[in-house]
Amino acid sequence: MLLVNSLYNIFNQIFIGWALMSFLIFIAPILNLFGSTYAHHSYTLDYGYTIGIDKCVEIISELY
Repeated sequence: MLLVNSLYNIFNQIFIGWALMSFLIFIAPILNLFGSTYAHHSYTLDYGYTIGIDKCVEIISELY
């Protein structure tokens, strides 16, 4: 059971990191095409929430 739990935790961290990276690389630039003006090095989503690349990298680096 402990082995299953630790494997689940490892998979969870990898999945979260992969999800953030794929969002950063693929989805955010597409949203930028439909978004309004945005700050340099940041992605503006439809609901006005801005995620900077630096913040995403910071979140990802905290996972590992």
